[in-house]
Amino acid sequence: MAPASNSDEATPTTDMDTSTLPGEDIDPSDVTEQRGWMVCYRNRSQKRLQALRAEKPSQGTVSPYPIKQGTAKHALRLPPLPREHVKVVFRLQGGLDVSKISAAILRSATLVAAGLTKLQTSEDILRPNAARNVFVMSTPSIERAKTYSMVDQLNIENRAYSTHPYVASPEDTCKGVIHAIPPEDTPQDIIDNVVNSANPPEIHARRMGAANTALIAFDRPKVPLLIYFGGAEFRCYIHKQKSEACLACGAVGYRADVCPNPTPSRCEGCGQNTSEDNPHSCTPKCPLCKGDHPFGDKSCTRRFKPPSFSSKPSNIQIPRQDGAQHPSAPRGKTTPPGFRKQRAAADPPASTEEKPGATRASGAAYGPKHPSQKINNSTSSKVTWAEMVAPGTSPPSSYSEVAELKELLLNTLEENENFSAKVAELQKQIATLTNANVADTNGPIDSDSNSPMESEFVLASNSLCSPSKEESNCSSIYVTKVEFMAGIEKISKEVKEAMSPSYKIF
Repeated sequence: MAPASNSDEATPTTDMDTSTLPGEDIDPSDVTEQRGWMVCYRNRSQKRLQALRAEKPSQGTVSPYPIKQGTAKHALRLPPLPREHVKVVFRLQGGLDVSKISAAILRSATLVAAGLTKLQTSEDILRPNAARNVFVMSTPSIERAKTYSMVDQLNIENRAYSTHPYVASPEDTCKGVIHAIPPEDTPQDIIDNVVNSANPPEIHARRMGAANTALIAFDRPKVPLLIYFGGAEFRCYIHKQKSEACLACGAVGYRADVCPNPTPSRCEGCGQNTSEDNPHSCTPKCPLCKGDHPFGDKSCTRRFKPPSFSSKPSNIQIPRQDGAQHPSAPRGKTTPPGFRKQRAAADPPASTEEKPGATRASGAAYGPKHPSQKINNSTSSKVTWAEMVAPGTSPPSSYSEVAELKELLLNTLEENENFSAKVAELQKQIATLTNANVADTNGPIDSDSNSPMESEFVLASNSLCSPSKEESNCSSIYVTKVEFMAGIEKISKEVKEAMSPSYKIF
């Protein structure tokens, strides 16, 4: 605070580190704006902070906007185990905390108890589940899965823990439950009573814990209404997975039989200490919803686990060619989101004239168009048969290409006919030369002569002449045998070249 009016002059005394000014003490009530005092900006901000601190709720009150801490629901999701594997779930009893034991130690203890080696189980995968305090052994072998399911004890860190493993149902099955089954039935008896010709095929059944309830897995999308258990008719209900909570320690996620920190003196109803030195009146308290009812009550809002939705996209509605809407598609959406927008961006506009929807950016992607606009667009992009055959209209480019191909085909056929006629004529000449009257004008051939054999042949110069005109119009031509064979080869070559195709039609 500093006075606005001039005060009495005072001589300051300055030391090395501090400087003091002589003055007189003033009561805080006298420091007001009416008496000429002004508040500094720094003091204003401090007063605001003090006011906010005074309005902050105390430690006992609940803030209207509580800070949410990270839970197991928001933890990193691990990749799924192979679908073709068989999953065996191990529930260890005796106070073992799976989160504090290495997965390698759990796997070694499991292999020793099952009598298997590391080489035999090289494809098996062990995955602990700390939220449920269990671990899963995934194996592609059914024989090893049966071996794992028969293990009843694990030795971990020089201590024996009893376990009750079971084979989990496959992921692509639906589950149902039946109640009031005989308590003396063994697991094999339950399977024999359920798997019969009266029930749907491809099913599996097991007892749920120690209760008289059997869990049945069906290899089909729906649960049947009735199940025949050993010839007796049972009503089958859809299985809804319940939320688990431990009544021994109050934690949520696992049951009391696998509790890592059991508290014997804890009340299962209200959770308070029930020792002899601390008597109490029990008021039930639900560990799931914190309601005033016991755990597992039908009025609990969190009794069942919420359904797990797949992260994969739902079925995409593919637009039909006739523009009709798929029955399962919602109204007003005949195409997937962004389909029209992508198609409009890919197809160039036909003209630069303004259209009714040109003022909106990508108007084709927002809402349906006017019916008149749809008709105009469809008629402008399609060519009808009447327009095609009408006089004075030019066919599309594809039809002009077809016409050119037809013309080329006709020309090729005409040339082939000409070549065929030429080949026939050449073949006739070859036959005439072969069957011609050959005369040896040099006499008999001397067999002792070393000179090459050059006998002469007398041929008609024009083989096409008629016999009546042979003496008057045709003259004789004398050729040797070598010249005769060379002429035959030349004619054969011309025939082959004539028979080779000159055009290729695709």
